[in-house]
Amino acid sequence: MKKLLWLFALIPALSFAAPPVCVVGDTEITCTSAALTDTVCTLATEGGPLDGKKFCSVWVSSIGATTLSGGGTVDFYLYDPSIGRWGKDNLNSGATVNTVGIRDQVVAQLYVGGPRGRICPVVQGVTVSGGTQVVVTFTCSK
Repeated sequence: MKKLLWLFALIPALSFAAPPVCVVGDTEITCTSAALTDTVCTLATEGGPLDGKKFCSVWVSSIGATTLSGGGTVDFYLYDPSIGRWGKDNLNSGATVNTVGIRDQVVAQLYVGGPRGRICPVVQGVTVSGGTQVVVTFTCSK
């Protein structure tokens, strides 16, 4: 019984990978990673909508007073509502985060060629000087 209680005490301290949580503005989509490695979006409501967006710059940022530490990548997944599935955007995925000692890096320039549904950035192994979160921001023109 003592071993089981120890396990329950440990569970809140573990950092489980999850899809990023996205907040949508008029010309901006801001996605916060739950950990420095995300999982792929699976639900039609996850990620951020691309409706009316034409072109997006993609920023990866550390949070607060921390800085990027020069490691990891960002993959992009697109949701197509006409087929009801997420698929990897191989054209733009694999964007390298290689900045050291500053807070922000522009990792990609995305052209939205038509109604695409939603986008989900998946952070893989990005390192920061402190903490366990990064923010991926899409600044878009309409």
